[in-house]
Amino acid sequence: MTDGSAGPWPGSWFDGDALSVADSEVLHACGFASGLQLNPKRGAPYLSEFGDTRALHFDNRTIQSEMSISNPLDLALDYTRVMMGFLLFNPRPATIDMIGLGGGSLAKYCYYKVPSSVVTAVEIDRDVIALRGRFLIPEDCGRFRILWGDGVDYVRQSRRQADVLLVDGFDMDGQPPELCSQDFYDDCYRHLAPGGIFVVNLWEKHRLCKSRIRRSFGDEVVVVQTECGDNRAVFARKGGSLAQFTDDATGLMHGERHARFLPQVARRIRHQMLRRDLIGQAAEAIRSSAADTGTASR
Repeated sequence: MTDGSAGPWPGSWFDGDALSVADSEVLHACGFASGLQLNPKRGAPYLSEFGDTRALHFDNRTIQSEMSISNPLDLALDYTRVMMGFLLFNPRPATIDMIGLGGGSLAKYCYYKVPSSVVTAVEIDRDVIALRGRFLIPEDCGRFRILWGDGVDYVRQSRRQADVLLVDGFDMDGQPPELCSQDFYDDCYRHLAPGGIFVVNLWEKHRLCKSRIRRSFGDEVVVVQTECGDNRAVFARKGGSLAQFTDDATGLMHGERHARFLPQVARRIRHQMLRRDLIGQAAEAIRSSAADTGTASR
């Protein structure tokens, strides 16, 4: 959810009460929203608007979610486009579960653009859910629902298994430790159906989290860094391989529905797979060489 690359959002210094009417009119003409809502209390979600962009924040340092007002289904932040790379491994999942709603970019996109799926998003913050209308998140229906609750409890207690599980849970302090624990990743593994795809957006604590994900899912883990900032999308699979895309991936990448971003995401995932494999081969060669040296010395 958090995109630290954005830096201070446009308008973080804007205090309408401290400006003259003329200055306020100039800022409004440049695209700053009039009546900009400043954060009423620490950690409470609030909105900003600048030109065609509406964003969700917990503080004035980072953007949690971003939406184009004229094109609300557009995936504005790079990490959301990368996370949709799960389609390369399962183009038509029946169930997609999400931990963390934010501005609903992923939830909206999956509902409208992945029609095979029933989408469930679990959000712990009622104030975030209350903003769903401002981000044009669809109403609950047979294929879509937003649940108020703790994602940790959801993956541990839910009896239904998901084909895809997306984890994008943040507060103003970053990723809650409960969403980074070994127990949580073990529960995510159990929550997935056989062959299910797990994708998590990580920020700052990615090395520790990646090692824990490997303990839960094994070596089939691929990490893709976003184009800017510290966000990383980690892909893992339950009891299956990430070594190649499905036969349907080519059609997905060049069809109308996902063609704007999926080919580029595919190249980045392939690059990281190759890099991972080369590093693994080099490490194995070093271990073999060390073993041979030890044998020769004896």
